[in-house]
Amino acid sequence: KAYYSWQRIGGSDQDQVEMLGAFAPGEIVNGFIECVQGAGYSIAAVEFHTLSLSRAAIKAGVIDSQTPSMLMQILPEGLNFSVNHLGSLFFHRFISWNSFGEGSKTIPADKFRSSLADEIRKIVNFYLTNRKGTEVKRMVLVASTFTTEISQLMAENFPGIEVITADPKQVNPAVGAALRGLTLRSRDNEISLSPLGAIETFEKYQLANFLGVWRNILLATLGAVLLVFLSSALILQRVSARIIAQNPFG
Repeated sequence: KAYYSWQRIGGSDQDQVEMLGAFAPGEIVNGFIECVQGAGYSIAAVEFHTLSLSRAAIKAGVIDSQTPSMLMQILPEGLNFSVNHLGSLFFHRFISWNSFGEGSKTIPADKFRSSLADEIRKIVNFYLTNRKGTEVKRMVLVASTFTTEISQLMAENFPGIEVITADPKQVNPAVGAALRGLTLRSRDNEISLSPLGAIETFEKYQLANFLGVWRNILLATLGAVLLVFLSSALILQRVSARIIAQNPFG
């Protein structure tokens, strides 16, 4: 009942391969695909929010392939965290605002600061546990508000982590998805949570184009042959009528 996909994370270790996997409920994905196809478009790939955001951040230069970086995006629904290393997304975690307010519609400032510090500490420790000897040294904040408050909180609780504020106009999922769209489909080997992968979709599209071209060629050829036959028939009828008129015995 779900779609899954994976992509390899950069590295040259021959004894161990590191991969990023993703899963999504098929019913949700199919609903989006039906809407897009109903509008007359075809699906190149289906990816999740954070993967697009990470691609945009790499393109903007706020994260690189050498420094492990944490992305934190403030959304209306909550906070979106992710960690990137080796030029690829390593993992992501979403925290709803309800988790901070414990069911209440309001979140006290002290409660927000302490809960946010705990969540960041969990993510940093999780990455350190899985990547021994490597620590997160940079945090990229994707937001238009609360940037000063969060920067102060980071300076107080995590002085070893550099905080960079990214421009939401340059670092956002729409830009990241558009960047993927510029990639040749035949070379797109990133995660795609759809019935067909990006390369399979490309091959299907190429086959449809191939069949469409030859269908048009065949129809054009048959039309030309039919036109020749009709023209020949008309010419022969006129020649025959002229000959009979000139010589009834011809």
